[in-house]
Amino acid sequence: MSMARLGETLLIATLLSIAPLWQAEIPQDDTSPGAAAPASTAVDDEVIVRGFSYGELRARIRVAQEAVYARFNDINSDDAFDITCKLETRILSHIKQESCVSNSWREQNANMARATVSQMRGEYDVSPTLYLGIQRAMQQRLAAEMRRLAVVDPQLKDAVLQLGQAMYLMNLKSGTNPTWTLYREVDAGADGLPFGAEHVVQVRMGLEPWTHLLTQPTFTLGQVAGDIRKLELECADLKRTLDYVPDVEWTVPPGATDCTVRVRAKRGATFALYEFN
Repeated sequence: MSMARLGETLLIATLLSIAPLWQAEIPQDDTSPGAAAPASTAVDDEVIVRGFSYGELRARIRVAQEAVYARFNDINSDDAFDITCKLETRILSHIKQESCVSNSWREQNANMARATVSQMRGEYDVSPTLYLGIQRAMQQRLAAEMRRLAVVDPQLKDAVLQLGQAMYLMNLKSGTNPTWTLYREVDAGADGLPFGAEHVVQVRMGLEPWTHLLTQPTFTLGQVAGDIRKLELECADLKRTLDYVPDVEWTVPPGATDCTVRVRAKRGATFALYEFN
């Protein structure tokens, strides 16, 4: 895989990790933290996909992707994070393909190429691996920024949702089983959310861990069905690994900011994350 394709793959993985793709697949008759998760309801692929051709779905994905990148570029904190799409020729091919990566990714690609040529010529230069490390670190910062902004900015959140749903429809159309983790936010009823929770998210695990930006200081997992392996808490100034224990609440340290929780679980596991003030 080329570096440009790798960069785009990492971007898409970030988008799918924050897109609430799971729409009406879990009955909500019992959302108490200690209750077992109900079996998910099968989605009627024919009903969902009917009327969309592959061309229409590809166009829908492209438009949604452009909307996500445009909004993210407008509101992110660093121009190096801005994402641009360009037609690039594949290696050993005359076929051009659109590649969407950040400014920082392209910059470090150019630095690595220059350093590699310098080494081949016997000239003094830093190792290309230095720029590779910078590239990966910037990509992690970009991913964290995108996850944060998709929570606090309604326009970006909606654009990510539209992209995720379009890609989900494409998977259903092609008969491909999605491998990413799906989640949906639970709407409050007339009496609010169960047990006075401020926020509830229901999750079905795919192959990748699920990352969530906490909006409240205290959280717990309920409705668990399947194997929860571990939780990782990461804030601006700390990182902690948490052993999952049923019916236990965790509270972030006072003063901690920009905290995310990452859940690692077996594919197919389902649970609900509850947040409390």
